[in-house]
Amino acid sequence: MTALNAYRLKDKVVLHSDVAIYDETGRVVQASPKVCTFPHIGVAIGVRGAKFAYAHLAPTFAAMFGSIDEMRDHRPLQAMVPILRENLELMRAPTLFEFLVVGWSPEKDGPDSFMLSSIPDGELAYTLTEIEAFTAAPSPDFAAMLTACRPELRQAAESPDELMTIFDPDIDGLMILDNQRRLTFEFVPGGEKFHGVGIAALSTTVTRDAIEQRVIRRWPDRIGARITPAANVA
Repeated sequence: MTALNAYRLKDKVVLHSDVAIYDETGRVVQASPKVCTFPHIGVAIGVRGAKFAYAHLAPTFAAMFGSIDEMRDHRPLQAMVPILRENLELMRAPTLFEFLVVGWSPEKDGPDSFMLSSIPDGELAYTLTEIEAFTAAPSPDFAAMLTACRPELRQAAESPDELMTIFDPDIDGLMILDNQRRLTFEFVPGGEKFHGVGIAALSTTVTRDAIEQRVIRRWPDRIGARITPAANVA
């Protein structure tokens, strides 16, 4: 499962992801970023879903808006739903995907983030979903994963304001990615479990004036093979 982690700090929002794309057997078939950036509107979109989805859906979605604030407007958001569905049908791609949208809000003059998912869940499908300031997926227990990084984060995990002052995405966020890398999941319900976070860790940072992307970890995974957690490579 694709790692998509977002951390809203006081002066920026950081989005972490991996770049491994794999088939139903867990074999890595290619390496590709899963985050699209749109510097002209101060937005980055991470996509979890079909390997073709991010390259087409994220730009199609972002092209209709002038800021992350406009993306929060219900009416144009709902107007995009038929367009997104049509694109998926044309690509003959699975219809399940998730957008993790992060950016700089001109209205708030601060970082913002939210989720948009096509996964059926009553009235929640294709609607904006608010997320915590610190969120990570896959994660069976984010608080436990967070406090396993550094002891001093244990108490801060209960206070977002305090957490903002000591959380370091390059250190703590990287530890969370390494922990996610050890998780296994089923691609097909009831099927064999395998690891899904690999190849490299990509960090995308959005501030008021810029978007920056960096590789913060390279793992010893190979195209054509399954992901096998091993000693990390810087």
